Amino acid sequence: MEENSSSSNGIEGYLYCISPSARHGGEAAQCFQTFCVLSGRHFSQWRHKEDLVPLRSGVLDLDYNVEDTGRQVVDVKVLYTIRLYSTTDFKKEVLMGAESSEEIAEWFRAFTCSLGKPLDVVPDTWPSSASMQIGCFTEPHWGDSTPTNALRMEVESPLIQMQKERPYTSLGTPGPGLRFFEETPDSLFNYNKLPVTKAVGVVKAPADQIFNLIMDYGPERHQWDHMYQSASIIETIDGHSDVLYLCLRHDWMWARPRDFCLSRYWKREENGTYCGGYIVTPLKSGPSRKPRTLVEVVLEMDVAGWSSLCGTWFCSYPVHLRNSLLSVVAGSPLFFL
Repeated sequence: MEENSSSSNGIEGYLYCISPSARHGGEAAQCFQTFCVLSGRHFSQWRHKEDLVPLRSGVLDLDYNVEDTGRQVVDVKVLYTIRLYSTTDFKKEVLMGAESSEEIAEWFRAFTCSLGKPLDVVPDTWPSSASMQIGCFTEPHWGDSTPTNALRMEVESPLIQMQKERPYTSLGTPGPGLRFFEETPDSLFNYNKLPVTKAVGVVKAPADQIFNLIMDYGPERHQWDHMYQSASIIETIDGHSDVLYLCLRHDWMWARPRDFCLSRYWKREENGTYCGGYIVTPLKSGPSRKPRTLVEVVLEMDVAGWSSLCGTWFCSYPVHLRNSLLSVVAGSPLFFL
């Protein structure tokens, strides 16, 4: 896909237009590439950049809004999507996506900026037909059309807020490029519960690539995640959350391999940080000019099963399992070598 071309007056580039073949599920959504141009409040979509007649073209009225609809799998493609819709007529909407989360974030910012401009801000270069309303945005959005996610990009993640408030004590460096921190308890230890622990590492790769790597539980995960055996998505809640069934490898004496359900939630902050189970924060480039990213993961474990009978301080398995899960952070840089 070609890169976006943006300026202070607008943005243009290729986006996937997602049009579900069935309004209430049943059949899979479909997508096709379109060349999109946003200038001021004028928006147009073309099947190809060289076409003379657009698929749709017009001025976005004051009742139009844009929302971040998150990460979706469409036609076997993982797309990061936004929805442009009318707040007075939900039939007037279009769902668009890009394979890059940074690319769709750029479009989201451009739409947010354009929709904040006065209605009469329309470039002189557009034909007179551009003053018409966009009445042909009739492709239904797959799922609930209620704009529940409109504020996701504006509010700081509760997980990030919670981490800022927690006091941590360093546990040292268990491996190259990795550090462990343990939450300082505010009460007496519970021998059946391990303290909240955080792993921090720096990866020499862009934040969006690391986020995609962490979110993917396909065959490539075996190349860097030493704990991963298999996984499957058992429920997709929306573009920002799902439920995953995860099986770990057998790696400790007679303890059976662990399996569990993982509820995942993710979002992209305005500063380019991705948060969820992992927090992926872009850093300034070093002397080599290569992109660098800070990767953090926080783990809290309630011990169950036979090991809980002995307590976490009398049985080494809970600590082994916790440290093994946290050490996965150290494996991600190997994928980008």
